[in-house]
Amino acid sequence: MRRRAYAAAAALLCALLGPQGEAAAAPSAVSGWATAGPGTTGGAGAAPGSVHVVRTRAELKAALANHGDPAAPKVIRVTGHLNGNETDDGRLLGAQDYAPGWDLRRYMDCFGPDGTSWSDDRYEWCKRMRTLRVTGSNAQKQQIQLTVPSNTTLLGTGRDAALLGVYLTVNTGRNIVIRNLRFEAPTDHFPSWDPGDGATGAWNARFDALSVVTGRNIWIEPLRLLRRPLPHQPGRRRIPRQARRTP
Repeated sequence: MRRRAYAAAAALLCALLGPQGEAAAAPSAVSGWATAGPGTTGGAGAAPGSVHVVRTRAELKAALANHGDPAAPKVIRVTGHLNGNETDDGRLLGAQDYAPGWDLRRYMDCFGPDGTSWSDDRYEWCKRMRTLRVTGSNAQKQQIQLTVPSNTTLLGTGRDAALLGVYLTVNTGRNIVIRNLRFEAPTDHFPSWDPGDGATGAWNARFDALSVVTGRNIWIEPLRLLRRPLPHQPGRRRIPRQARRTP
């Protein structure tokens, strides 16, 4: 079983230095690439209406949108544990909410007894499992992915501030500060089996806790990143390297 490495700060324009604990909107000890160009101030100078305290996913999503002006300076303070699978009415979503009828064991059975080759015709449910894995994964992504726009300070308040099961992303964002948060990587309810990954095949998850696609002047520190296991999978099997990939 393998989960992709966190793509939070490696080879990115991030500085991983500075004091720990709660911080003002404007960090006082920025160094490294975060000092390039205009520097990194995050949400410094945010208007009073753009300083948010959030306790739920819905509140965090609204704060990132910032009253319809997401690129304006904003400070977002996270309090307590925030769960990415939580709906606006407080329910926690699971695999059957994202894709009713999904069955991981049946999905794996469609690779055959040795787990090396997928066939839609192996069992009557194989086409449906293949479809459900894709639609379920997309539905989960739509729920848990939250994108941080430019000119944002995202700050944990207190020792228990945490984003649980949130897929936090930065994509073309600039001038972003993320500090003092604990991240627990999402459980991927719809992992893909790749029989050609390594000597025995591997399960691959789609979501990271924090991923920076592209960005400039991003300061990330100090964070604690934790993994969650993939959902229960059928036992591993020895798979030849030449086996075909997951559909």
